[in-house]
Amino acid sequence: MATPARGTASDVAPPWPDQDPARTGFELADDDTLAGSIARYVDECAASRQVVANSHDLDDVAKQPPDHAFNLRFALVHMIEETARHNGHLDLMREAIDGSTGE
Repeated sequence: MATPARGTASDVAPPWPDQDPARTGFELADDDTLAGSIARYVDECAASRQVVANSHDLDDVAKQPPDHAFNLRFALVHMIEETARHNGHLDLMREAIDGSTGE
């Protein structure tokens, strides 16, 4: 969840520090923990909030090639959609494991 947030929001504002290429995929390293994953996600959320705080307008255009331009508004909506989608996936997995539904 943290890596897509970085890719979408970071294009709108100054560049992010380099990220270790080995940590950009969906595979977990042997030393990954739930606490570490949550901490990375919280850090990326804070960085995204800083991008929004530093922006002048929701129409600020991302630093992308002209054939793939999008504004901050699009980036924020996209991140909300992605977060909701992943939360839905996790809810389905939990239901498959414990059988309970959130009615």
